[in-house]
Amino acid sequence: TVTSEKILIDGDIGGIYTFWMSYNSFDSTLSINPYNDFAPYESVDVFISSGIQDLAGNTMTSSYWWWFKTGAAPDTSPPIVDTIAVSPDTIILSTYTVLTATLSDNREVSNAEYFIDAIGINGSGYPVQPVDSFGSPSVDVFDTIAVDTLPFGLHTLYLHGVDGSGNWGNHDSVFFFIAGEDTIGPQFVITIDPSPAYIGDSITITAIPDEPIHQDSAVICTLRASDGSAYAYVLNADSASFSNTVSSIGYSSGDCSLSVSGYDLWSNRGVSSETFTISPRGEFLPKESVYAWPNPVKQNRVFFHFYVNQNAEITVDIFNLEGKRVAEIRGQGEGGNPPHLQTSNALSWNVSNVASDIYLFRLTARSTETADEKSVIKKFAIVK
Repeated sequence: TVTSEKILIDGDIGGIYTFWMSYNSFDSTLSINPYNDFAPYESVDVFISSGIQDLAGNTMTSSYWWWFKTGAAPDTSPPIVDTIAVSPDTIILSTYTVLTATLSDNREVSNAEYFIDAIGINGSGYPVQPVDSFGSPSVDVFDTIAVDTLPFGLHTLYLHGVDGSGNWGNHDSVFFFIAGEDTIGPQFVITIDPSPAYIGDSITITAIPDEPIHQDSAVICTLRASDGSAYAYVLNADSASFSNTVSSIGYSSGDCSLSVSGYDLWSNRGVSSETFTISPRGEFLPKESVYAWPNPVKQNRVFFHFYVNQNAEITVDIFNLEGKRVAEIRGQGEGGNPPHLQTSNALSWNVSNVASDIYLFRLTARSTETADEKSVIKKFAIVK
């Protein structure tokens, strides 16, 4: 006669709870398990109906009732590392550095540990000391780290904490570098090919260091043109040298200054410099490089292509056969940008509202660096 209809579970937060149950007649134990967990700090009433009978068919003289109150919710939130630092982070001729960090938790931080270079099993790391004590939601920790047994180079320190419920948090990390007696950065022998160069050339920059470069260090080339424009490139490792081939399209003519920098195995930065000259090549605005495409124009847009051997301001004036100017287009031209390619210099004009006819266009280039100026006049047709 022990059935779920004769039992009621009522919580002041969750309301009526459904459940499954089992009855053990050997020790007269009724086990009730709600399908949903009770809420934290919830008052729960349990009612057993008087309709339950014994083996002789006698019913309970009255219903039975009792209540209980649940505790706090299980803590599943681990501590987090709010801040972490080592000082000094570059250790030269020293045998220690100091770790400082702050960890926080929704209830309490009960302990913390760190690993160097490789993360181990929870609880197997180096313990840290609290500034005050563990057991509060926010704890400052520290430790003096002996590094005299560690090899020279870059190292990673991983720190995490655990709360009173045994929840370990994720690791946070910080880098530190152990340097030797070398305090002088690398110097580079720099070659530029071709030198002198022409605007539009592909220029290969090669730098050979006088000592090994740290594996985590990029070798950076910074190039400053004569007009002050700056360009930065990464030089790629190739055996004992570092190199990259870059395009000089759009560079200003004149002297260019170039510097190469990188770090050695002891984290010393070195910088070397070089200069080279870049000049315009050939004719400023070759007539054969100027044309309208497509020609005739059958769609809604025409492109006026051109080549200039140095950076220039461009004006395209379009005239009908009566000599009336019907449009003016302005733009810029990159010096050395090769002609007859999809990426070549070109200004576009929307002809969707322009009548079919034969037109003239005059493309004028004015150098932004010198007094060079030249115009080319050609024809094109619009056919719709």
